[in-house]
Amino acid sequence: HRGRAGRGLKYVLANSRVYSRMHQALTRKNRKQKSTRDPIQFDVRREDWRTFSDEEKTAVVQEFQRLLGRLVNQAQSRDVKIVLVTVPCNLREWLPEQSVLSSGLGAADRDIWSKSMGDGLKGLQQSDFTRARENFELATSLAPGHARSHFLLGLAHEGLGQWDQARRAYKRACDEDASPIRRLSSINDAIREVASKSNALLVDAGHIFEEESADGLVGFGLIEDYVHPVSYTHLT
Repeated sequence: HRGRAGRGLKYVLANSRVYSRMHQALTRKNRKQKSTRDPIQFDVRREDWRTFSDEEKTAVVQEFQRLLGRLVNQAQSRDVKIVLVTVPCNLREWLPEQSVLSSGLGAADRDIWSKSMGDGLKGLQQSDFTRARENFELATSLAPGHARSHFLLGLAHEGLGQWDQARRAYKRACDEDASPIRRLSSINDAIREVASKSNALLVDAGHIFEEESADGLVGFGLIEDYVHPVSYTHLT
């Protein structure tokens, strides 16, 4: 998995929506085959076209925190012990679902952004990670809300062995995803805050998964798709 050829192939495939969709489809198929004995079976369908603005994301998190706090208070008022758990997710090996380029980006800057993205991708494909990093840094500075450019910047940092920078870029890609099916960092912040205010026991699974992942980059080693842990992680 750490070989140079393997990394180069990964960088090319990570840029392919076809690969991403095939991987997701196979994951769902395998998961369905493993759960044929489950007496409760149903399909959950998601509106892939739906995108969320920053304001909408903030509103969702605020409502989540309000309702979670209310549930915890109701349980504790009846002497029910509460354990809250943060949500880990696949940061390293799951492409953002939706990337939105700001309509406020002018024509000249849009051309620069497009060129930097193209040059950055060439850098990844040629294992010229310094070139890739410089171009994706320019792209993210021009369009900070574009999730995919942050993800690609993470790949470039990873190629250079810059693990902390890669982790920050992958987290930013997750948070900027306009269709955030994994989870937002602010969701975990909300869980931690509710736990702190209510004195509930907190299990910071998000942090634990980072500690248990190579270079602190959570991927398919511990997550079977975009957010669900592989089976053995429930036992360890």
